[in-house]
Amino acid sequence: MIIYTYKMDLFYLIAFLYGSASFIADLIADSAIFVNYKLLSEIVFTVLTLYFISYDKYISFFISAVYSIGGLVSYLFAPHIVDALVWKISIYLSIPVFLYHLFNYKNLLKDLSNENLKAFFFFVVPAIIGLMLLALFEDYLVPEEYGTKKLIDKMLQTVMVMVLLYVTNFTSYIKENYLKGSPESLMMLNSFLLGWFGYVSFSSIFYYTF
Repeated sequence: MIIYTYKMDLFYLIAFLYGSASFIADLIADSAIFVNYKLLSEIVFTVLTLYFISYDKYISFFISAVYSIGGLVSYLFAPHIVDALVWKISIYLSIPVFLYHLFNYKNLLKDLSNENLKAFFFFVVPAIIGLMLLALFEDYLVPEEYGTKKLIDKMLQTVMVMVLLYVTNFTSYIKENYLKGSPESLMMLNSFLLGWFGYVSFSSIFYYTF
């Protein structure tokens, strides 16, 4: 149990750092700031992407699906969101992994309980779709890269994701009605939320400082 808890804590910490690294890499790609660290940021982000798509079959499927489907949607409706090299690399790395899991779906499903499947399809998937649509909507409402509106937007997102993390992990209603007996689904959702938290919290600090 101690080893499992330590492993989970480390995984969640890396998920937060992954989100933070994605903001830094995105910032360097879109601006003339910290250009000397551009290659380093791309390498770190790529290594972390490889870490998640090879972590285990459930996280691998989840992350590769987010990048593959999210990348396709972004290419169609907001291509500037994924025009940075780091996003293209992550999408291209994820597509073959995602296709592999689709063709081997029986191996993916064989160890999952009915509770896990229900939690994934009826809670995690709708939550992720909603959050990704929110990101597209936010990009439409606040297209500028800098300024007060951008700062307020990122601060609001930071507060929102903190609330979502609390509700998901510390309220009995959600745990008992949507995520009971579903550790894999909870892990997938938490990894996404913590990555998002890392991105928006670091961006809030940056926009406030600069």
